[in-house]
Amino acid sequence: MGLLSRFRKRAPVSIYDKIGGYEAIEAVVEDFYVRVLADDQLGGFFTGTNMNRLKDKQAEFFVAALGGPEPYTGAPMKQVHQGRRNHHGALQLGSRASGRLTDRSRGPF
Repeated sequence: MGLLSRFRKRAPVSIYDKIGGYEAIEAVVEDFYVRVLADDQLGGFFTGTNMNRLKDKQAEFFVAALGGPEPYTGAPMKQVHQGRRNHHGALQLGSRASGRLTDRSRGPF
């Protein structure tokens, strides 16, 4: 029987587990919002926002989306972003701004 046990199907590993679980997601979300808030084009969009709650919900969303153990308990994205369409639509990020927010090729993932 020992030989056959090698050929048993292993349980699939989620992306959540592959990237390092909650700690990795939390680090990426924190880093992202540090850069967003420091950005002169984007920082103002978050004036008056409870950033701790936003970051918690953002991390929770990614945990669920990447196969983690907990579901996303926040409101649907359409509802969360209701009324912000005019703000988001007016925002045209140049390639430099986009790069500042997304270029983390040596990050935890």
